[in-house]
Amino acid sequence: MLPPDTARLLRLRLAGHATDIHITLERRVGASEVLVARIASIGLDSGLRVPIDGAGFGGRVVPGVLYRLPDIRHIPDLQPEELKGLLYQYLPSWLRKWVEGAGDMLVVISNGKQEVLLRVLHNGSKRRIDLFHTFEPPTAKERRVHGKMFRESSICIIGAGSLGSKVAASLAREGVGQFILFDNDVLWSDNLVRNELDEMDVGHHKAVSLRHRLLRINPAVKVGALGMSLTSQSAVQHIAQLSEIISTCDLVIDTTADSGVFRMAAAICTQKRKPLVWGRVYAGGLGGLIARSIPSEDPPPLTAASQLRAWCEEKGMAPPEGREHNYGVQGDDDDEPLFASDGDVGVIANRLVRHALDALSTTEIRVHPEPAYFIGLRKGWIFDHPFDTHPVIFGPTDGWVIDSTSCAEEGVERVMTHLGVQDDA
Repeated sequence: MLPPDTARLLRLRLAGHATDIHITLERRVGASEVLVARIASIGLDSGLRVPIDGAGFGGRVVPGVLYRLPDIRHIPDLQPEELKGLLYQYLPSWLRKWVEGAGDMLVVISNGKQEVLLRVLHNGSKRRIDLFHTFEPPTAKERRVHGKMFRESSICIIGAGSLGSKVAASLAREGVGQFILFDNDVLWSDNLVRNELDEMDVGHHKAVSLRHRLLRINPAVKVGALGMSLTSQSAVQHIAQLSEIISTCDLVIDTTADSGVFRMAAAICTQKRKPLVWGRVYAGGLGGLIARSIPSEDPPPLTAASQLRAWCEEKGMAPPEGREHNYGVQGDDDDEPLFASDGDVGVIANRLVRHALDALSTTEIRVHPEPAYFIGLRKGWIFDHPFDTHPVIFGPTDGWVIDSTSCAEEGVERVMTHLGVQDDA
């Protein structure tokens, strides 16, 4: 791949000179082996140049050499088998000798207008040359709805499971520039039916693996990942750390469906005056909830959660929560348990992403006018049909903490008690 900035930096080198380069190689094996090469850096030490559109994230970094042809302005239009041998002979003898001594080497040849990449392999006296097909990707176009609006936004996502992983990936595609991910769980094979991660991540911590996933979506994104429990015996220490992190973020998203975690996040967000967005997927994929609590616009999160419970109680039916946060529910008699599908979780995740972006936006450009929605995916509970949606309008907005002292200064337990975290979420 030869994006514009990479090509420009390659062509700045002096004719007749060789320059050290580093290249990332991304390998895929299917019906045939495919290697995608991208320039990671050009030169060494003080002369080092790194293309802004270069290596991306991932791939194996290997050394190479760039040679700028001195006089030849045109690279012949020959068949690959003929061209690769001819190009190798264009290299000066001293450089060919050096390449042969290196064993295996990637060589970029440039005439100032065009570049060709060769892979030169040596096995004893035998030499093999492979010619890469060089292509220039199209000029990048901004396809996001609001362009660069969210590049400087920082979001803390608590939970990297099925819902959280999808939300994080979509927000990275929307252009959000900074993330902090919290999840103490490890990915297992049976998680793959709904998670954004894949088989390569099995056995690894979800938060760390999701960090790598976001970097592959957008190499420019800044991602921190912490594997810590917010409900263990060491939770007080972790909550204090989470509090300091949240104080630097623009938005917090809870996707855990864990009432204890929600209470902690809600308490900290109230004390730090930070917006909180949360989502739930109901058992069997029946539907879900998306909600937000924004300072000065909505009541604090715990108050908002109480109002959502009261709304459900007026309907006479509690939400059909799944057991062990697996979005499953046991059917009648001996029926097989009903589980939310990947598509079900995806629908709620997509709406939760929109809700999060609205929380970062001005009221004029928000898509969702109300702070909370119960979204139906099939008939059942309060839903009369698929996509039956019930908006909820919250009551008074008072209750946010005015004092901005840190949890460490005030004492975590005191803050939690003061903010009423003993109330169920």
